[in-house]
Amino acid sequence: MLHSVLMKAPELLPFAYCSYRYPSLLFWGDFSISSEEGVQQGDPLGPLLFCLAIHDIIVNLKSCFNVFYLDDGTLGGSVSDVKADIANLEAAAREINLFLNHDKSEIICVDELSKSSMLSSSPSLRMVDPAKATLLGAPIGGDSSLNIVWESKVEQLQPLGNRLTQLHALDALCLLQNALAIPKVLYILCTAPSFRSTVLSSFDCVLRTLLETICNTHLSNQSWIPASLPIHLGGLGIRSVTMLAPSAFLASAAGTSHIVQALLPPMTQLTTRPQEEEALRLWKSCSGSVDPPTGNATGTQKAWDRPVAVASASSLISEASPFARARLLASQQKRRVLGSLLHLCLPWACGWTTTAFVWQSASAWAQPSASRMIVLYVAHKWMRPGYTP
Repeated sequence: MLHSVLMKAPELLPFAYCSYRYPSLLFWGDFSISSEEGVQQGDPLGPLLFCLAIHDIIVNLKSCFNVFYLDDGTLGGSVSDVKADIANLEAAAREINLFLNHDKSEIICVDELSKSSMLSSSPSLRMVDPAKATLLGAPIGGDSSLNIVWESKVEQLQPLGNRLTQLHALDALCLLQNALAIPKVLYILCTAPSFRSTVLSSFDCVLRTLLETICNTHLSNQSWIPASLPIHLGGLGIRSVTMLAPSAFLASAAGTSHIVQALLPPMTQLTTRPQEEEALRLWKSCSGSVDPPTGNATGTQKAWDRPVAVASASSLISEASPFARARLLASQQKRRVLGSLLHLCLPWACGWTTTAFVWQSASAWAQPSASRMIVLYVAHKWMRPGYTP
């Protein structure tokens, strides 16, 4: 490892030498273990040192598709090239005391002949159905693998209902918005054409049920649409994956296109991108007559998502009754009472009770009017467990 640092990053050698010149002692109760191989667990320099150590092995592999992220590697190409690379990889890694974990290694073959040939040389490797294949958690096996991944996300989201009810309503709402819902699936939205999955509506349905549980109210289909809008457009910020899917995929595809071109071998690069074209058609149907982003903005999800959200909000306002239209417009104004409530309560949720929010908001206004205090009181009562508005 130190020799790799000397050859490839000599400016780091003094620091790495001081850190790994002598073995470290690992203590467990009355026992101590001398750590003499590899990098230390938790060492910020560890990933770089590992990459430097295996770099020569990786660059000598012959497969046309050769991508490694730390210890997660992917090889693709002809059967003969992949078989030779696996054998060379194991032999070279063994010389530096690294061993391929066959239990976690997968083979994806498109035909039975390739499958038989691979298993003949590496029978302990795990065979994966191409229709269910994933790469670093992203589905690559078409619509079947896409639905399987989203079904697992739905199963992970469902148990949160009972757990979130144990928290204060505002805390639960803030966690659902910023940690437990969209942030958990944003990687899949960006790396796969999730808009093609038939399971997105199920995820939204579970998400709506969780929101109903937290807010202690019923959300009809018409109520769910404004609730799933961004806060600045009068929503609660609990975004719908169905609405986000095309925007997230288009922004990711545009922002990483140059990296993808560098990673993929020439034989796999397409002149047309049907998935991006399908996502763009869907985006245009949701955003109305707005032109797609251009320039650097194409790689920004906000630039794609905002026109869709604005179009949805505008449609709601145009079709609403005068009373509902006034309510929607008021919720979009930051300086209005309802808008202030939506914009202020979520950032203050964690660590603040609703009562504290009411007191803090009231004290922020020198002479709060009766209407402001009524709105805050209603919000306080509405978010109390067991209260039905």
